[in-house]
Formats: sequence, C-alpha cells, structure tokens
Amino acid sequence: IWQKEFEDSFEAPAAIHDNTIFIGNIDQNLYALELKTGKQKWALTTEDKITAGVTPTPSPIDPNKTWIILNGYDGACRAIDSETGKEIWQNLTESPINGAPAIVDNKFIVFGGCDNHLYTLHLKTGKEFKKIEGEAPIVSTVATQGNFVTWADHSNKVMAADLTSGKKQWSYSDRKFPFMAAPAIDKHQIFIGGRDKKLHALSRDKGKPLWKFKTGGRVESSPVAFIDGVIFGSSDGRLYALDSETGKPRWRIDLGESLVAAPTFASKTILIGSETGTLFALSN
Repeated sequence: IWQKEFEDSFEAPAAIHDNTIFIGNIDQNLYALELKTGKQKWALTTEDKITAGVTPTPSPIDPNKTWIILNGYDGACRAIDSETGKEIWQNLTESPINGAPAIVDNKFIVFGGCDNHLYTLHLKTGKEFKKIEGEAPIVSTVATQGNFVTWADHSNKVMAADLTSGKKQWSYSDRKFPFMAAPAIDKHQIFIGGRDKKLHALSRDKGKPLWKFKTGGRVESSPVAFIDGVIFGSSDGRLYALDSETGKPRWRIDLGESLVAAPTFASKTILIGSETGTLFALSN
C-alpha cells in the first residue's frame, strides 16, 4: 500500500491506534504516521535510541483523548499526547529501559529497568508509586494481571510481586540459563521461555514448576497464552502449540528459520517473523 524509508533501523515493534502507527527508531525519535498513507504526523526526539514498543491508553484526565506511554533507552518513561506528540510528563530512571510499559486499571504504569528495579508509576502524574529492588537488570517486558506482576531478569530468575504492597512474592530458577523472553499469564499459570531450550510453566501463586517442554533451540520468543493453550517460537525454526495444562504438544510447524520474535494473533491468524527476515502467517 505504501512504503516509507528511514535512515536508521527499527528495533521497536509498532503500535496502531486510531488509524495512526506509533513506532520508535534507533535515531532516537518516536514517529506517528498516518496508517493509510504513511505520512508523518509528528516526531518526538528523545535522548537515546528507542527499542521498546509503546502502549496507547485513555488519558486519565480526559477519557476522550489518548496518551502514548513510551519507555526509552535514555532511562525515561514518558506520557505523550497521541494527537500532537507533546510530552505530558517524564519520569527519569537511572538506566536504560528495554521493555514496553504495562498499564494497570488505567491508574498505574509498570515496567522493569536495567538498574535492577521494577517501577510502578501513577499514570496521571508519572510520579513513583512503588519501586521493587530486583537482583539483576530487567531487559524484557513484564506481564501483569490485576495487582499481580511477573518478570524475568539477568540473574536467571523469574520473579513475581504484588503491585499494591510492593512486595516480592516468589522467585524461580532452574539452571544457569537466562530468561530473555517476556512471560505470559493466565488465571493459574505463567509461561516463559529460556535459553535452556525449554518453555517453562509455573504456578502463579507460588512459582512452582508445573511442566517443561524442550525444543531444539533457545526459546527467546515470548509466548502467547490462549484459553487452553500456548504458542511460541524457537530458534530451532519451529512454531509450537502446547496444551497449557499438561505441556503436551498440540501441533508444531517447521518453518525452517530461527524464530526469536514473539508471535501475535489477530483475525484467526498467527503472525511471526524470523531472524532472517521472513514474515509467516498461519491459519487453520
């Protein structure tokens, strides 16, 4: 339909809201582009590259407006007016932020930083609500459901905390392999892939291992949880679908190219990109 060329590359995923594409670039800019034409609406310049996807959310001040929440490699979390690109507030942390921000109850923003901390900010003001000290840099996106949050860090652990109290609930580690993927949650379990070539399922309440599924390569692809199943890619070139209760395979498809990116699902179609530049679309 259209193509727009930039001088620098994109590491951040794009977000679409109200016929606008929002995407951060290595050139330190967040761009807002018209979905139909690719025409630039505005650009916001930050102090470093942008590697995380943004999260659109209704404004807590005016529900008729939308804010874009952006985490940057410059260590700043920003709230931005989606129409004008004007910065509403900024909260500066001490180290780069790689993961996309999670929004909880349209009141709080949750994310992890490379300074070993999990942050919870007030959405309305950007001021800090809670700050939980971890054990190592948090380089991936966190997962939330209600007041529950879980994340992985560079100490080869998966952790969970209560956002209201700001207290850690449990931590899980298996072997000395890092978890680079973002976790997925359902009502009872957490799913996360590791460089030990496995997808791990943990109990949500205590972080106890429920099952593990071994693939032929690293699992850095963040899983997507469905009502009764979970899908994810592996660097062995296969896309897997497992039963979420038992971990037994429902199906697997050999796509022949290393799969590190997270799959996504829309209109009864699974989309996933490979490390060598192929985009696959699958449906039944």
